[in-house]
Amino acid sequence: DRRMFPTPMQNPRLRPGAAAEPFFASPDIVVRPEAPVGTTPSFRGTNIWNGNLRYQLWTFQTAFRWIYPSVIPNGEWSDQMGDLVERHRRLRGIANPGARRIDAALWADVMANALDENGSPGVYRAPWQNAAVPALPGSEIDLMETVVPRRVRNSVWQVYRERSTVDVLLHHRDTRPVAANGAFVVLLWRSGASQNTLLGTDCTNLVPFVRSLTGGAPQPTPPGWNVALAADGTPLNRLSVDLAARMPRAVSINVDLSGVSTGHRILLLAVVGSTNDVFSAVPTGPVTSVENLVRNWPHAAARVVSVWPRPGNQLFP
Repeated sequence: DRRMFPTPMQNPRLRPGAAAEPFFASPDIVVRPEAPVGTTPSFRGTNIWNGNLRYQLWTFQTAFRWIYPSVIPNGEWSDQMGDLVERHRRLRGIANPGARRIDAALWADVMANALDENGSPGVYRAPWQNAAVPALPGSEIDLMETVVPRRVRNSVWQVYRERSTVDVLLHHRDTRPVAANGAFVVLLWRSGASQNTLLGTDCTNLVPFVRSLTGGAPQPTPPGWNVALAADGTPLNRLSVDLAARMPRAVSINVDLSGVSTGHRILLLAVVGSTNDVFSAVPTGPVTSVENLVRNWPHAAARVVSVWPRPGNQLFP
């Protein structure tokens, strides 16, 4: 094991000497709207073309790919995207058939007709799933390229106050894969008006808490924290496929953020383990703050997001 502690925060994809990445913006944790939605999102009144509105374009692409599977929902415009938009307008008899833009008429048509394998709206469905692989877990490249935030300010993702899905990427450091359902995530979260206060949270009690969840008598949830439960009602959100060293995979966890106050920050803290390694690593230093925890303990990662009201249609009225 060649890991270094405290974990270096330099991004190897950037030039030498570039500023370190913030410890509270782990790329292994991303947030997107939960699917299926009860009501499809509204067109925001501004035509989309040439990637001028990235989040709205990404939203459209998550639906459009259920009609045209070659679409990659990355929030980026391409010549192929323009060709498909023009083709769909002609096929559906939408006004201005030669236009290479997404307007209200095209948006409404796609939201109504882009359905997944269950007949539910395809919009916001996990971008790596389709009718052939409806339960496929995301990969590292999926999380990096096909989950787009509303906006990013000072390394903090902005998300909407609604039911959401948190995808947590799991890595493995052994030539022997972990069997399906053997790797798992405990996702804790808390909210507050002050980002600094959240990041200053004493995390000393979190290590014994998560360890207690894998055997013996579970400890009470530490004050101020929420635990996102799996579909079976347990705090261990399990990966449904094998986890191999060369293929990191994501666990998708639903979290309801609708009760968080507008503008408040949410601290998402993911702790990852497996039947082979039940949070057994000993922290290499103090864990008295979020930064200390995620840099001194290899099981933990953190992301801070801020929440805002969704304009127009509410997805879950």
